[in-house]
Amino acid sequence: RGPILLCSEPGHDASWRVDSLAADKGKTMTSVSMGSSEGYDSADRAVAAAMREGSWVMLRNVHLCPSWLASLEQRIHARLPNPSMRLFLTAEIHPLLPPSLLRASELIAIGAPTGVRAALLRYLKAIPPELASKFPVERQKIYLLLGWLHSVILERLRYRPLGWARGHEFGEADAKC
Repeated sequence: RGPILLCSEPGHDASWRVDSLAADKGKTMTSVSMGSSEGYDSADRAVAAAMREGSWVMLRNVHLCPSWLASLEQRIHARLPNPSMRLFLTAEIHPLLPPSLLRASELIAIGAPTGVRAALLRYLKAIPPELASKFPVERQKIYLLLGWLHSVILERLRYRPLGWARGHEFGEADAKC
């Protein structure tokens, strides 16, 4: 099983989905942010441990280190990893990502939903039914209002050059309750 590469557009972070999946499955996961030499060393140690123990590893922002990814791919293919080991990579869509890694990975393209309706539906579908059906009934109204606010802000970010003076990092992870 090859790595799972989550590609997203700039400014959209999809790593929270993997975090929640690991929590739901009860898996231990090591998360490493790439982009510095400390990140390379931590990632090397985490991948080696996961290959032995069968845990999960997530390397965030691998588009910041395309030259290092070639050595990672060689290490993965040189040894037979534990069957329960999973390697998740998150990256912005970038032309310097190694094509061999792209071919060896399962690619998942993730983007922010376009339009208020699509963002609102995506937000409401992400709420677990056991939370949405809890009493009091006002809880459902609060979820709807939070979803509406979140959707409007996400849509407004698309028009940042026309009205907002500064960029604001705001994504789906901000909507977690």
